[in-house]
Amino acid sequence: RFKERIASLPPATRMKVEKNLADLRHAADEINATLADNPSDPLLQELLMSTYQSELQLLANVSELPTAGSMRTDL
Repeated sequence: RFKERIASLPPATRMKVEKNLADLRHAADEINATLADNPSDPLLQELLMSTYQSELQLLANVSELPTAGSMRTDL
């Protein structure tokens, strides 16, 4: 559903979403790498969880966007 919705976004919006998603995934990779050296660090664990939650929220937000064909025009 995410792929379907993102494909229907205007190019500028799609680029912004893709950049945000890439940034979140890069951050998660960096945190994971640091966690490998400090596996019991609660702050890093919390930061990683927060990053994953942000990624999931972004995916959910895009998936819930109405498609152009489903938008009401009689308002």
